[in-house]
Amino acid sequence: MCELCTIISNHSLAVDHQRKVVKRTLDSDVVGNGGQTFTICGDFGVICGVYVVPDTAISWVKKAMDEVVDRHQSAGVEVPRSLYIDCGCCSGTPHSTLSNTGTSVAALWRSSFSIKLDAMHESKCCSKVTKVS
Repeated sequence: MCELCTIISNHSLAVDHQRKVVKRTLDSDVVGNGGQTFTICGDFGVICGVYVVPDTAISWVKKAMDEVVDRHQSAGVEVPRSLYIDCGCCSGTPHSTLSNTGTSVAALWRSSFSIKLDAMHESKCCSKVTKVS
């Protein structure tokens, strides 16, 4: 685990929640009904951190992101400006306003990063609002 704590990113970070990864975990305190992983990736998909969290609450995301940001600062490296997220950057509809302050990953980190919806989740959002005829 010590090796993982040395990984930094130069250009961007990406975060994603994954629910089925910890599906077979026996610890009901962690898994419960909503246990999942929160993964932070750096350049070229290199994993900067994987955290088992009970849900998508901002408090868990903040702890994980703080650890990765602190790692960059301790190494004397500038924290990447771009953060690709999996949800919560907007309401999911075209030309909408950004999500309410303090209610999402985007709102939490908007002052530190340029927030962008990752390509896979952007495609999913577009497919929800695009009518096929």
